[in-house]
Amino acid sequence: MLKSKLSILHINSYFLTSPLHRRLVERLAEDEAVHQEVYCPTDGIGDHIEEPKSPQTHLSVRPCFGRIHRKLWPLKMIMIWRDFVKWQKRRHFDVVHAHTLVVNGIIAYLYYKRTGTPYLITVRNTDANKFLKRTPLIKWLVKPVLTNARKVIFLGPAFWTNNFREVYSPSFLARLEKKVAFVPNGIDDFWIRNLVSEEKQINGSFNILFVGALKANKNVDTLLHACRRLQSLGILVSIQIVGSGGEEANLRKLAEGMDVTFHGMISEKTQLARLYRHSHVLAVISKTESFGLVYGEALAQGTPILYSKKQGFDGVFGQGVVGYAVDPNDIGDIAEKLINIKSNFQEIQRAVLKVRDRFSWERVSLEILKLYQAAIVK
Repeated sequence: MLKSKLSILHINSYFLTSPLHRRLVERLAEDEAVHQEVYCPTDGIGDHIEEPKSPQTHLSVRPCFGRIHRKLWPLKMIMIWRDFVKWQKRRHFDVVHAHTLVVNGIIAYLYYKRTGTPYLITVRNTDANKFLKRTPLIKWLVKPVLTNARKVIFLGPAFWTNNFREVYSPSFLARLEKKVAFVPNGIDDFWIRNLVSEEKQINGSFNILFVGALKANKNVDTLLHACRRLQSLGILVSIQIVGSGGEEANLRKLAEGMDVTFHGMISEKTQLARLYRHSHVLAVISKTESFGLVYGEALAQGTPILYSKKQGFDGVFGQGVVGYAVDPNDIGDIAEKLINIKSNFQEIQRAVLKVRDRFSWERVSLEILKLYQAAIVK
């Protein structure tokens, strides 16, 4: 039997630095039957954020470790746990949501061992591509965290079907599978309020858009090489690059002789929406990616997408439905899939228009809330 008010604890070390984490809490705060506490452990540097406006939601920013402790990970975890124990005295919760598997999940597990409070975990890019792959000891350390979680949430199927299968045995995965859930990140309400419903045509250039930071992980240089290959095949290509970063000078040099426009950072959503709408594909083929909100934004604007295999967005839709997953290191694969989108543009865009509202926070928060409620019912 559920209580009339659901008390939720979010353990979220990214709450200050990523707006998408705040969007979930803000959306859940609209439900008068929900009380929320956010515990955010930090190193105390640049910790400033407005308190949530809802009287039923409270934020606790806890500068409980120093910058040097980031390199001494076990000590960092000990300091967070000691602070958490002190903070949570006289506080009681129905359910805990750990917003990462490793740092936040370990604290949720220890709290569960102490109090029996059920918890859920969200697995993110750092968990799947850094901790589990590069630090073998951690995969054993978090096995009890996974085993005792009521739900293990992935933003999409890719990390579950690829990364987890690379580090855990089939027998362990079989035990874990019944508690796995797939819930994507939501996109800003602006994109939901301004959904595109009309079809567009390819008349002249095939317009390719990139949106993101201009850093090595975003792999824009490989995208440009693939676009140059399209040009060599006689395909007229126009490329719009939105973002800034340390790779910009190299990318400008690489783009010489091509129809490439560098727009810099664009924070004004109306201007960005215009670029989405005038593009035939959003191509963001990062080497690693937790999910990528830009994919949802592009789909909301009726634009097909190109994304990376075995990363966060892969598997949310079938191959060729709203776009294609590609090997981010294979220029030939990227070029081939861009040609496929161009050749099948009308069919793919019609599929995009059917799912353009898939990533609303209203829908996402409702799915998460159902998981919270299921977690407290034994």
